[in-house]
Amino acid sequence: FREDWLEGIDVWLRTDHGNIPIQIKSSVTGARAFRKHRPSRIKVVIVHVGDSPAVIRQKLWEAVKGTIWERSKGHQPAIIDSA
Repeated sequence: FREDWLEGIDVWLRTDHGNIPIQIKSSVTGARAFRKHRPSRIKVVIVHVGDSPAVIRQKLWEAVKGTIWERSKGHQPAIIDSA
């Protein structure tokens, strides 16, 4: 856990093609600052207080779909759940 925290990982999104590290931010400014100093393998999702679960799922999908597609090698990717 501590190593994840030090790297800036808030949550691991578990998929059928492996786990993807996620950083949750509340602003574009915070997301830009994080991306400037962290590895690109950690995906950043901006979540606002009023976002519905459906909106958050869509934001997660947009952030990780490229990684999932690369790992799936053309198979239909799917999100399992978050850990």
